[in-house]
Amino acid sequence: MIECERFGDGFMSQLNLWAYENNVPLTLTMELTPFCNFSCVMCYVRLNKDGADSQGTLLSLEDWLSIAEQAKEMGTLNLTLTGGEPFMYPQFWELYEKLNQMGFLINIMSNGSLIDESVMEKFREYGMP
Repeated sequence: MIECERFGDGFMSQLNLWAYENNVPLTLTMELTPFCNFSCVMCYVRLNKDGADSQGTLLSLEDWLSIAEQAKEMGTLNLTLTGGEPFMYPQFWELYEKLNQMGFLINIMSNGSLIDESVMEKFREYGMP
């Protein structure tokens, strides 16, 4: 375990150095879906549902949870959920709840267009990212 004098200015750099020296992946990014409700020209992850289906299937909830469990065992702390648009992943809320219960510090990279009061209510219920 990392030891440091204080939690302050140098803590994150010490933690990152410790993780580097011990081959610990502190951060994991999970690209949940290749599709989005926008079609921004500059974005490489912008398939629509039909285009995504022609490329293959999404990982299952069980697959994502297995990946997360393995990452947790290796020492991962930070988890980013992205896509495409992560809120379009069919089992987003079930996945989010379980990842939150695992203790990850969760970030969500979203275009924000699907966030409404019902989404905020679910975050209040499951824990804020």
